[in-house]
Amino acid sequence: MGTYRLAQPCWPWYAAATAGQAGPCGLGLQPRGAGSFSVKILAFWCEIVDIAFQSRYDAFCWNTSGTPRGGQVMAAASLTQKAYRHLQQQLSGGILLPGAVVSEKQVASQLGISRTPVGQAIRQLVSEGLMEQVPRYGTVVKEITRQDIEELYELREAMEPYAARKAAESISRAQLDQLAILCQSTEQLANDMDEQGADALEGDALREFLSTDLAFHLYILRAAANQRMLKIVRDSRFVSRVFRTRRARHDRKMVHAACQCHREIYEALCAHDGAASAERMLRHIVKSKEETLAFIDREKRNLSASEAFFSLDLSEELREQLARLEVFSEGGTE
Repeated sequence: MGTYRLAQPCWPWYAAATAGQAGPCGLGLQPRGAGSFSVKILAFWCEIVDIAFQSRYDAFCWNTSGTPRGGQVMAAASLTQKAYRHLQQQLSGGILLPGAVVSEKQVASQLGISRTPVGQAIRQLVSEGLMEQVPRYGTVVKEITRQDIEELYELREAMEPYAARKAAESISRAQLDQLAILCQSTEQLANDMDEQGADALEGDALREFLSTDLAFHLYILRAAANQRMLKIVRDSRFVSRVFRTRRARHDRKMVHAACQCHREIYEALCAHDGAASAERMLRHIVKSKEETLAFIDREKRNLSASEAFFSLDLSEELREQLARLEVFSEGGTE
């Protein structure tokens, strides 16, 4: 019975995406081709959903010796998830930076488990585009490119407005209260910035803002009652979060703008206005994409300008002073 295969409900999304067609419910992803980053994410989650269905079935099966297999499957999955969450936290916390080598042996020793679940967790992160296998070198943390970020935002543009429209139809009072709490949390962070005169979020405040922002979007996806869409977007949002934790600047203007967008989406959901919810969600994501890509482009220009002076015999202190003045000349933002 262990060879029985259940239906693969996610693959119509992947087939439609690779063909550049609309997926279920008329949802089109507008991919860059079958090898694009966003389509790879879809393929990965299709496999995960299929494996999950099979694993749940196998958990109730018995092997030929008459002993239950479910406990063994669940124990192995638990260790893999433990390793996966550990590596995720190191990525999002800026401990594992681009180019860092990830050692299965070292991670296994840190967690007190064998190398097998660690290897499985690493392969999952490779599939998600956060790590890569380099021949004769090992597994390293991947640098997230501009194209990666752009494709992730395109994925969100396709899915999240649809989810907001669907959520508006049946969202409960309790779910709206949860979104209200999340709105208040980000607004409090923005108010704290004003009171402290902080130019940008840093450290724990930045991590709290990113976590709250992610929770707001995932709660809407959960209200839409589409678990597969929730998993896909949650994965893509984590990749974006890793990038933004590492590099992107969240200044006061950006934080206040995000708070305002969240409040407007919340109000549309309270009114059960599907069209307004979808439109405001799309506007929010597009604005975030534009800000993030503009940051990447500015950083690239600044790096090129810095490299032009690298050959000059200047002290490190003087180069830092020049770099600060260059940022100031662009209006005080990155």
